[in-house]
Amino acid sequence: MLVARARVLGGQPPQTLGAAILVAPGSVLTCRHVLADANGGRTPEEFLVDFPDSPAADPAKATVSRSIPAIPGHSRDLALLELASPASSVPARWADRVDEPVVRVFGYPAGLPVGVWVRALLTDEVDERTGWRRLDRRGAECGPDEGRDTQPIERGYSGAAAFDAAGSVVGMVVVRTPPTGRAETWLIPSGQWQAVLSGSPRPSPTGRRPLSFAQKHVLSHALGNVPVLTTPEGRRLLLQTLPPHIRAVVPTHPTARLELFALLDTVLEFDEGFPILLATVAALAGPDIRAVATVRRLACDLGLLEA
Repeated sequence: MLVARARVLGGQPPQTLGAAILVAPGSVLTCRHVLADANGGRTPEEFLVDFPDSPAADPAKATVSRSIPAIPGHSRDLALLELASPASSVPARWADRVDEPVVRVFGYPAGLPVGVWVRALLTDEVDERTGWRRLDRRGAECGPDEGRDTQPIERGYSGAAAFDAAGSVVGMVVVRTPPTGRAETWLIPSGQWQAVLSGSPRPSPTGRRPLSFAQKHVLSHALGNVPVLTTPEGRRLLLQTLPPHIRAVVPTHPTARLELFALLDTVLEFDEGFPILLATVAALAGPDIRAVATVRRLACDLGLLEA
């Protein structure tokens, strides 16, 4: 039995938005765009989640715990939902590696809100920026009787778990439509987002409000005034010195200001992210440098640090 399947519902009356993965009894992972696309690009605060493996159970209320940067060089496309009550279904079990190229995916394409299974072929093509692996949308080489005429993997499959032959989850499906207009199907290997989840504490118990774009801009500008961060080499050294679970999800940008903004925006996703960042900057630049003191003072004013 393949477990961990989940469906996200939204709107009034509730409509199927897409697939998700039960990663813990009280937590569900999906693609951020699955949530945002249903609300004009903005992520609503509350959804319903149900589970095909527990059809008799009522849908559970769920709130967005966080949007998670997926991998370097790509937009965020992971969202973690916290359930109001633990699910009666069984959470995912993970595969350490992918031994076979054929995977099974359960998604919710248009016209099939109850969901449907498909088989797909995990190709050798890897996106150099993201580490995502491409999925053959029709799995034409799945076998003589499997996948040749199967339902294509399209909108409605984003956020779905990809299962190997043993029923373990090897990754999460992402369906994207680039400017060319032709849908592309990718797999985020489970190792990428497992590392993010295991290193990402839940939102701070202090109830700190998220910073606005303008506040982040001011703080990243202050970081840019620290001498060690004015050169590409210094910024690269800072990134290399951060803990691996944070370093692995910092996006890259060609300009210094955007690079620092992306770095700050990422570390703020972690409860201890900013204190770690500031301690690292201070260690590289010297704690008594005026620019570091300015960053610390501003962070205190914004509630990121205790005065």
